[in-house]
This record gives sequence, C-alpha cells and structure tokens, in this order.
Amino acid sequence: MLRCTFFIFFLLTSNINAEETKGGMPQLNPESFTSQVFWLTVLFIILFLLNHYIFIPKLENIRKQREDTIDEQLKEAKRINDSMNAIIEKMN
Repeated sequence: MLRCTFFIFFLLTSNINAEETKGGMPQLNPESFTSQVFWLTVLFIILFLLNHYIFIPKLENIRKQREDTIDEQLKEAKRINDSMNAIIEKMN
C-alpha cells in the first residue's frame, strides 16, 4: 500500500513540475493574447449570425403559429359557447 501511495504521489508531482517548466498558464501568456482575441471575435460573430439568422426566426415562427392556434381555438370556443347559449334560450 505504501508503494502504491508513493507511486501515485510521484506521478502527481512529476506532472506538476512539468507544467511549471512550461512557463505557467498559456491563457495568461501575453504572447497568445492576439490569437485569443481573434478566436474570441470569430466565435462571437459566428454565434451572433447563427442566432440572428437561424434560431431567432425559428422561434418567431413557433410563437406566431402558437398565437394563431390559440386564436383559432378561442374563436371555436366562442362559437360553441354562442350555440350553447342559443340552445339554452330556446329551451327556456
């Protein structure tokens, strides 16, 4: 058990030391800022275009169809209610 623990500890510390020799976190390396800003801009432009031209029109169509369906059902319910009121008046 002690050997296994020592082996795991050795592997973990060797990985930590290897990362420290590379110069730290690559996200904070000033040499890579321009690349990061470029890809961030490209990603946001792609996401904006996808939202603007694909997802939002689909959502608007779904909303319009839903409103039309609700309006049709309300008209049908009003027509049925009016016919029931007419029948009740005839019965009285």
